[in-house]
Parts: sequence; C-alpha cells; structure tokens
Amino acid sequence: MTITVTAATLRRIAPGARSEIILNLAPALTAGFPAGGITSPARAAHFLAQAAHETDGFRTLVEYGDAAYFRRYDGRRDLGNVQAGDGARYRGRGIFQLTGRANYRSFGARIGVNLEGLPEAAALPANSTATALAYWNDRALSAHADRDDLRCITRRINGGFNGLADREARLIRAKAALSGQPASAAVNEITTRATQAKRAATRAAAGAGGAATAGTAGTATTVAPKAETSADGSPIAAGIVLALVFGAAFVVLAGRAWSKGRQARAFRANAAQGAGA
Repeated sequence: MTITVTAATLRRIAPGARSEIILNLAPALTAGFPAGGITSPARAAHFLAQAAHETDGFRTLVEYGDAAYFRRYDGRRDLGNVQAGDGARYRGRGIFQLTGRANYRSFGARIGVNLEGLPEAAALPANSTATALAYWNDRALSAHADRDDLRCITRRINGGFNGLADREARLIRAKAALSGQPASAAVNEITTRATQAKRAATRAAAGAGGAATAGTAGTATTVAPKAETSADGSPIAAGIVLALVFGAAFVVLAGRAWSKGRQARAFRANAAQGAGA
C-alpha cells in the first residue's frame, strides 16, 4: 500500500510545524516510504509520530545548541568524534537526529551520500528521510508498529521514555489524519487522555497522603505504652515494619502522582496546539 504524505498531513500531526520544512519533507517521505517498508497506515502513523516529536514538531531538522553545548561532544570516540570541532560539525541532523562522525560516515555510505564530507546535507529532506528509515529498519520498528507498541518504539528510538505522552498525542493525531478522521476528533481524544491522567494523578496523590498519615498514626500506636508487641515482643520493631510498609506505599503513589501529573500537562499542551487543519 502506498502512503501519501502531504504538508497538510504533517500540519495535523504538528500544528506548529514550519512550512518550509513540511512542504519539502512531505514529498520526500512519500517517495521514501515504499522502499523503507512503511506500507500501512499503522506504520506510517508510528513513524510520523516519532518524527514529529524528534523534530520539535517539524520545526527543525538540526539539533539545537550553541558552540559551548556542542563542545561536550568533542572527543567522543564512541561517536567517532576524533577531531576538534567534531561535536558541532556532526551535531544531530535529520528526522532522528543523526549524530557523530562515525554515524555520518556509516549512514552516508548506506544512502550513497558523503555525509561525513558534507555534514549539512544530512538535514536535506531526502537524506533526512533516508537515514531515518535506515535507523527505523535497523531496529525492526515496523513490526512493533504493526502491534501498536508505542512504548517499545519509543524506547528503541529514545533509549528511554522521554516525551512519551507527547509521542502518544502525536500518534493519535497521525492515526486520525491518515484514516480521514476529522482533526477535532484527535484533539478531543487527547483532551480526554489529559483528563484521565489528571484524575489518576489526583487519586495517587490522595493515596500517598493517606499512606503518609496511616504510617505516622500506625507507628505512633504501635510504640504506645499499651500497644500490642511484635512477634519478638518488641513494639519498636513492629513500628519500624509499619513505617517501612507505609513509606514504600507513599513512595510508589507519590511517584505515580508526579508521573501522571506530568503526563496530563503534556497532553494538555499538545491539545492546546489546536487541530492543525
């Protein structure tokens, strides 16, 4: 199946996209998808959602940073940066931020372009698409897209789960755009996810507060003069056990409250961008 990507498609996924980027990137993606194995709406949606997040909503194909920032990559032999200035010279470029002299050399050879000699060419739409598809297929990500496994794809691209909620929101937008659903439906779904995440954060925060209160009260009761003793006859030991149990519950629930709150904020921020149509 041939997937046609237009500037309007990319705008719906990333309403704040720069026109000069999506007008040139869209035809490059359409041309590159068949050979890259992006042959279904599911694969295209996952690829484009990740692409939108990694390019700051199709606002850049070059890594942000000043000279001081890129100097930290000088001398990084794991990236092949063996000459002074390689950090800035081989900064992240392209859809998935190709980085380092060694990667420029390797991926350049694979797509037939001397990216090591012409590093700026890595940000050109056709080259950006080609290197991103090579990276995607190196990690066999189409199979995970077929299973709708956003978390696995994100981990293999990012190395963790940074920006997962934004990637999820962009995936919702991409699926709607590629299936012909109205843009408003995607925004509504993202808003619903924000509400659900906020409710989960509130419940977790309440649970954390309850665990903290119960732990304090339980410990105080256990060590009171007439309290029942623990198995070894020590009320203090029983108090420590209670403190550990409720303390662990507090940590878990507080962490969930923070995570869900952050997720809710990311969904709200994405929904606030509007329909993009």
